[in-house]
Amino acid sequence: MAHALFEVAAHALRTAADPGEPAAVAEAIGAARLETIAGPLDWTAGPVPNVATVRLAGGQWQRGTRHDYELAVVSNRRVPGLRVTADLTRPVSR
Repeated sequence: MAHALFEVAAHALRTAADPGEPAAVAEAIGAARLETIAGPLDWTAGPVPNVATVRLAGGQWQRGTRHDYELAVVSNRRVPGLRVTADLTRPVSR
């Protein structure tokens, strides 16, 4: 998610009428519609003006095959195109 903030900032500065003017940058963000690492972000669609929502998937750190722990997608209910990679499990005891 943090990387998406940089994507949005770069987009806003690139598309603002005057990237040195805060109001112009704010206007560019309010008009932004772009694909990011967090998925599509659209400030023009709401739920209220100048707000973008992010569809979240369910993830869980599980014992891995390449690393001790790996992030698995356990629910794609809100992101239908995302592949579920594991079932939700109980916490692993140490």
